[in-house]
Amino acid sequence: MSSASGNDLEKTVYDESDYTYDDYDSTTGKFPGKSSYRKFGCCCTALDFKDSEKYYCGSWYCGPSPYIIVILSLWNMVIHFVYTLLYTSYFGYIFTPILLIVYIMFLVSYFQMISVGPGYLPFYWHHASEHLLEGLSTEDNFEGITTFPAQLVWLKSNPRPNRAYYFPNVGRYVIRPDFYCKWAGVYIGKRNEKLLLLTTLYATIFCFFLVISHFVTLIIRRNELTTSNFTIIVISIPVELFITLIPLAQFSRSIGLTSNNLTKFEIEHGIDKEYFGNESKKENLLDVFGRDQNCCMYALPISPFTGMTNQELIQNEKPYPFLRLIGVK
Repeated sequence: MSSASGNDLEKTVYDESDYTYDDYDSTTGKFPGKSSYRKFGCCCTALDFKDSEKYYCGSWYCGPSPYIIVILSLWNMVIHFVYTLLYTSYFGYIFTPILLIVYIMFLVSYFQMISVGPGYLPFYWHHASEHLLEGLSTEDNFEGITTFPAQLVWLKSNPRPNRAYYFPNVGRYVIRPDFYCKWAGVYIGKRNEKLLLLTTLYATIFCFFLVISHFVTLIIRRNELTTSNFTIIVISIPVELFITLIPLAQFSRSIGLTSNNLTKFEIEHGIDKEYFGNESKKENLLDVFGRDQNCCMYALPISPFTGMTNQELIQNEKPYPFLRLIGVK
């Protein structure tokens, strides 16, 4: 779950060098218009950009990452079923239900993180929140993604929402931005921070149990393993151990920042934890996991902000003390 590099964050959804701003007078305050899009299939949406289209499925910008994650995790489950269950009998029967439960929780958390998204605000947020133009909503929608430069110029001339930032590579404001997760193809923000924590936690537990089960297989049944099976398990253990460290590192970083009411993006831009108040670590974690939820719900891959509007999410937050837009000069 590594974050994107600075270059990734500065990629824009269009190439500004291909455009001029001569056809737009920012002093008039005239709304440049919403973006056009078309839906196809069961959930996919195509947005029109210059000479190309960008494809979305809900909050997810369509890419290969989820397929890679599913294939790799399924491969590890196959290794477990074929080798651990085959050679460890009772031990495998104990571990398998645990692995299946953790694996399912990991997958559900992962896809929930993608589908829920970080909480996007449209580029015309100000006029929607102030009801200055009819038919605009502060909720996330494809009409609110910037697809041509006049919209960006218009955005820069208007007030910006509290604790939200506009990123050109998604063409929208992200609420409480943390980082862009390349392994999911979405930003991590207010709405899906909890789901990131659960995804990395369950991924760590899943990989750890795989390492243990395969290691025990070598110890208990090493004399019964064929040479090829022995080789596969021996190779799998260090690979799985290394993979375990990746989500563990991400979970440790994210839980530490969340408990201090900060994100990676905010740390990189010089904001300290006192800027957003001096709440306790428990209160800061509850702000992400849900203050009104039963503690049993914390472990479930359910967004705590279902039913809350974007405007409600930002109403008690402070604006960022810097104004520069990433990737925009």
